[in-house]
Amino acid sequence: MVDTFSVPPGERRKWITVIRGEVYPDYLEQAKIIYGPILARFSQLLNKAETSQDLLRRIAREPGAKMIQLARVFRKYASPDTSVEMLKHRTKVEQIIREFGNSFRPIEEIRARFRPEDDVIAAILYEYKDRGQKGYEITRLFFEWFENAFGSTFTIEGPRGAGR
Repeated sequence: MVDTFSVPPGERRKWITVIRGEVYPDYLEQAKIIYGPILARFSQLLNKAETSQDLLRRIAREPGAKMIQLARVFRKYASPDTSVEMLKHRTKVEQIIREFGNSFRPIEEIRARFRPEDDVIAAILYEYKDRGQKGYEITRLFFEWFENAFGSTFTIEGPRGAGR
């Protein structure tokens, strides 16, 4: 077998960027505490909804951050073709329904598959919580290194964290 990793085996640990963070299943209990209420609320909305489109409309009426978390669950169970970024906008719900509604899974299928006590969906939602943070940390470390090494000769500009 040919080793296509070009760094000598004894040197690999020096070339792999390791930014520590929580990993599954270590955070599972915390995920259930944080997202249990979201999953319970999704279950309530799911039981009241007449169609998948109706479910999305009900989710859009939920307050602030709760709506976004519910939209993430909706995407997983009802509409994997729809991005969470689109689903974050209440004002675009009818447009989303027009453009993607025909591809939403039937409400009966969602009800058959959804279990609010399911650890897996809580874990998936928990992983969204810090999405991008490791990349931001690597970027911050690179900027610090560059400025320390070349600050008097070169300047470096660019985003150092989340945002535009």
